[in-house]
Amino acid sequence: MERDGRWFLLRGRRRSVSLLLLFLLLTNRVCSQEQLRKMLPDAGTYHFPWEINSALIPEGKTLRTFGRLHSYDVVSSQAILTAQQTSVQHIIQVCTKFVEPFQAQLGALYIVLGKLNIKRVMRW
Repeated sequence: MERDGRWFLLRGRRRSVSLLLLFLLLTNRVCSQEQLRKMLPDAGTYHFPWEINSALIPEGKTLRTFGRLHSYDVVSSQAILTAQQTSVQHIIQVCTKFVEPFQAQLGALYIVLGKLNIKRVMRW
């Protein structure tokens, strides 16, 4: 799990992983539960990537989604996640500047937890 201020990335096969436990293990710090609650985003509602791209979700809402890592730019700290629904490829851009070093594995499935921040529309 990595943290970028508002986004948490979970990589792996099990989706029912405790965010609190992973955060404690990876930060190597001992924090009180109250401190951790302030640092973690809200639980978030699970949305498919195509729901996020359809503009039905308001900006600033806490959500969970998933996607395969399509590309990662170390210089700009941007990860591009993709998910396919029927014949349409949906794209989600995730900022990773606060989770460096982010060990990106292209093609791996990532689960993202955080607040939606609409910046720009990317076209392929």
